[in-house]
Amino acid sequence: MTQALDNGRPLAIASVASHVVEAARNGLMRSPTTRQRLPDLAHFVDELMDNDVAETTALPHAIAVR
Repeated sequence: MTQALDNGRPLAIASVASHVVEAARNGLMRSPTTRQRLPDLAHFVDELMDNDVAETTALPHAIAVR
């Protein structure tokens, strides 16, 4: 993801976002802090928005336009 952001490769970012959306919708994502399963995509996006890392900021934007 970092490399895709640095190189301006929107299709690579969209591909990562697509895989993440699928995993989040299937309840396969976990909170990085509590390790508890996140029940849906909305909870996953909330977790991402609480971080200042570039990848976690870019991913919700990619998900939003999907």
